[in-house]
Amino acid sequence: MSDFDINTEILDLIKAMWGLKDAPRAFSMRLAATLRTAGYIQGVMDPQVWRKFSTPKGTVSEDQLDKAVIGFWLIAMITTHIDDIKGSATNEEQDILLKALQKDYGSDAKIEKTTFEHTGIQHEQDLSKGAVYTHQNHYVKDLSEIPVAKLDMSNLDKELDEETHQLFWSLLGGLAWLLMTRADICPFIGYLQRAAQKPLNRHVK
Repeated sequence: MSDFDINTEILDLIKAMWGLKDAPRAFSMRLAATLRTAGYIQGVMDPQVWRKFSTPKGTVSEDQLDKAVIGFWLIAMITTHIDDIKGSATNEEQDILLKALQKDYGSDAKIEKTTFEHTGIQHEQDLSKGAVYTHQNHYVKDLSEIPVAKLDMSNLDKELDEETHQLFWSLLGGLAWLLMTRADICPFIGYLQRAAQKPLNRHVK
């Protein structure tokens, strides 16, 4: 790089390493190729959703899917988030997909069932009820309350000092992530976010 001239030269990115902005996009493009080869069809409204259909004659192609849906049945549906995949499929299709992923990305690719964490959300499957419970209880335990000992809580309309303001922003951001599984706290998060620029003691409380 000692003689690199930004005015007359450009850099060619040979490989997108993790930590670079291009890495997630580069991996997503490669994963898309793997999934298409495995017979998956990408969603139109949401490109992170992939489905695989079947007929008595075998897997359905994207062209066939455009012509008719009668007689096709869904054997797999997955969502992708960079290198994390979550979904539902027949046992046979799970094995087929795992082998395809291991072929392209190595033996590190694995399937987690029943109880697992995906993108920070804990999943617990109850096979007897056919239900999946998702929660972030483990994440909540890592959130720290704002110390209020030094605050004058007798005056709830007093504006926060800069240090407590930063703590408020941090905790509010952490609580907002809980909306992934806790829709019931949405009104409270919205109320606190409206006060985020000039929070008062009452908002900390």
